[in-house]
Amino acid sequence: MPAPQNVPTALYRLHDDARALLYIGITNDLDRRFEQHQVRAPWWPRVRWACVEWFPDRPSALLAEAAAIRAEDPEHNGHHSPRRDWHTARDAVADDQVREVSMSLARGKLTGIVRQAAAGTPAALLEHGQRQVVLVTPEWYDRALRALGES
Repeated sequence: MPAPQNVPTALYRLHDDARALLYIGITNDLDRRFEQHQVRAPWWPRVRWACVEWFPDRPSALLAEAAAIRAEDPEHNGHHSPRRDWHTARDAVADDQVREVSMSLARGKLTGIVRQAAAGTPAALLEHGQRQVVLVTPEWYDRALRALGES
């Protein structure tokens, strides 16, 4: 059932304990929406505080939400995010056995990506489908230099 259009609607911002912006959303029922996040959002345990701003109706809140996401770039929003390039977003192993992760997806996975690279599986962070950074162990790097005759 579509959300009612002519009811007061909250624009909310969710932050972690370091005040990093995790998510921006809108709802006409904060309790219900936060319960949904608690069940569905893997980042929910990081939420420590919320900032809520009320709008007279859903259309005005939708406009404010889109502008806020574009301007503030929360970590876990996809829609309207300036970081998200849906055409090139991926998390997969390439032909050369390097795990490629789009920057837009990497934030929430960074610890795991670094641990995987430290365990010996190189990982690359992508922006617009192109490798920007490759994470390798020092041993892997030294082997590559020797193979190139540069050590």
